[in-house]
Amino acid sequence: MKSGFLDKLIGRLGRIGPEEVQNYLLRLAQEKGFLETIFNTIQEGIIVTDSNGRITYLNDRACELFGLDGENAMGKPLQEQVRGLDWKALSESDAVLSRDIEIFYPTNRFINFYVVPLIMERRIPNDKADAVDAASETVGHAMILRDITESRRSTQQTIESERLSALTLLAAGVAHEIGNPLNSLHIHLQLMERKVRKLRADEDMYVLSAEFELAFNPTLEEAIQKGVPLYFVFEFELMRPRWFWVDEKVLSMSTQYRVSYNALTRQYRVAIGLLSQTFDALNDVERFLSRVTSRQVGSLDQLVKGTRYEAAVRLRLDVNALPKPFQVNALASRDWTLQSEWHRWSFTP
Repeated sequence: MKSGFLDKLIGRLGRIGPEEVQNYLLRLAQEKGFLETIFNTIQEGIIVTDSNGRITYLNDRACELFGLDGENAMGKPLQEQVRGLDWKALSESDAVLSRDIEIFYPTNRFINFYVVPLIMERRIPNDKADAVDAASETVGHAMILRDITESRRSTQQTIESERLSALTLLAAGVAHEIGNPLNSLHIHLQLMERKVRKLRADEDMYVLSAEFELAFNPTLEEAIQKGVPLYFVFEFELMRPRWFWVDEKVLSMSTQYRVSYNALTRQYRVAIGLLSQTFDALNDVERFLSRVTSRQVGSLDQLVKGTRYEAAVRLRLDVNALPKPFQVNALASRDWTLQSEWHRWSFTP
């Protein structure tokens, strides 16, 4: 429809006959139907509201995106038809606004929309003869909708892929280095046999004290500082030898330590279950992990006095708790056998 057509029609109403008015109305109806056909074939949704936020037009795509019934939605407030949409805040601005929203009905989608104010100029006669003034006012808004679900998910997948690639590279870089601390644990366990043999009775419980030597190398420290948490497991078991059958496991105990780094506070955190402790330096973490003091392992009535038992202890990295790229490397490389051998000694209560 050409610009100014309605103005010309209104200006000539007093000089045209009924048949000519009918022709004009028929032309208007044809052009309206033509425009609606175009709007219903495009992939973008279109919603038009009046100045009060009530829907005056919406195309088929808008109904599909928001799960609306076109006929029932006409004349109703848009904010009631689209839950969670703060239409009042969006319509207060005279500028074009662009927003992204996530909807869950009728399907989970990400929608990008533009809100464009519809401004109409009105002619107001003034006191001078044959003179009019032009005044503009906002008569409504047009909302243009675009489904960006695929592009948003593709972007998220790209980000996750980049994160996974970076973590894989980091895992590959530290794979041959990360084994060194626990390999050295095995050596020092052999050298510190006397310190390990501290299983004793304390009141009504048996308690275990052990000491290891643990040192993180620079590569492993870098992995922790880049957000890779490491899980260490301290394990203890007590077996009763039997010549006629397999040895009987009398006592067993394991404790998992989660070691992480907070870049904001620049502190290391060691968590044991729901309890945690923070440290300012990594060597403090090493000292904490390397000492097990008076750890309760069982009650006195669980062991028979005068009977010989075989005690065993070890410290290892829990490979199954590592991020997936590290687990992949653990399957493909010998360097990922990150555990000390069981250190065993005899104990008689």
